[in-house]
Formats: sequence, structure tokens, C-alpha cells
Amino acid sequence: VRLPKNWSRVTEKDGTVYYVNTVSNRRSVEIPAELPSGWVEGIDKESGRVCFTNKSLKKTVFELPTESSEQRQADGDDENAYKDS
Repeated sequence: VRLPKNWSRVTEKDGTVYYVNTVSNRRSVEIPAELPSGWVEGIDKESGRVCFTNKSLKKTVFELPTESSEQRQADGDDENAYKDS
């Protein structure tokens, strides 16, 4: 299984498997999904929260972006989930 950029698979001594993002230190027991094209994961400097940034859109979001969230943003909806980068 190919993991998205910045994700590593970790296996504990007891056999438990989880995935860690090496940028945000976010962990998941499920295989992480690829981010939509143009999005990168990082840490917001002001809040210290995990965020997702799209430089071409000049937007940062705090919820995992999806193709549908990009469409809502393009339509002008979902303003509270976004901030200008």
C-alpha cells in the first residue's frame, strides 16, 4: 500500500499498526487518504493546530479538504472553515 506524502507506517511490539504524519505528528489507525491536488498538511503558526494549505487558492483550512469542500469554497459556502493564507 502506497501512503500519501509525509505518512509513515508504524508497527508496535504487540503488532498494532498505525500511521503517523511526519509533518503534523497526526496519527491514524486507518490508511490516510491522499489530499486533493494542490493541498499540503502542516501546522498553523498562530494556533498550533493541524491545517491544510493550498497556495494556489491562498487558503488554509483546519478540516481535511475534500473535492466537495473545494467546490463549496469555490461557490462561496463554508466560510468559517477557511482563512486567508
